[in-house]
Amino acid sequence: AGLVSGPEGDGDWVSHIACPGGFVLLTRDKTRSHQMVMKLKESVSEKRVKVGLNKLQINNMDNEVMAAFAEISDGLGDGLDSSICNYQLVFQRWKTRPGVVMPRTVIVTDDMIFLCDEDHASLNPDTPRLKVIDSALLRDLDEVRSEEDPKELTIMLNASRTRSKMSLMFKRRRWRLGTQTRKDTEKLMSAIRVYLE
Repeated sequence: AGLVSGPEGDGDWVSHIACPGGFVLLTRDKTRSHQMVMKLKESVSEKRVKVGLNKLQINNMDNEVMAAFAEISDGLGDGLDSSICNYQLVFQRWKTRPGVVMPRTVIVTDDMIFLCDEDHASLNPDTPRLKVIDSALLRDLDEVRSEEDPKELTIMLNASRTRSKMSLMFKRRRWRLGTQTRKDTEKLMSAIRVYLE
């Protein structure tokens, strides 16, 4: 969501709402995001109108995400479907680096699964919004395993066909992922397990 911002520390709400700028709110929870945006829109828009400004503008970024994914999926090859079946914000973690997590985006199509780095703010026009960290054909999924923590799962990719963007070597791959809630983990596991049956 695009919001207005102003200079810090002056304590004057009017000057805050009069200055151009923007924020990206990333709650990783669709319901929470919607509630927050609606409250902000109602509260800030009233104050802006009182000082002669336009109402607060809220931008839905879905089209930007779709366009960014279209760019990376153009090179998938003939016969592969690039329609998004599941888009989910996750955290990647590593067994050898406990406590270290990186925000990632997982995209599942009818044929493939992608682990991406996503620039949610899109501050640099020369930087792509989505950068593929790793990808695999769904037929190369070996296992989706839940972990002790209900907000964590591991996706196992078949060693014989998996090709990582970080390495051209064929090897067994593990994506250790975390989500915000147990429900998010179940959603991702369900979206992937359909292809393992």
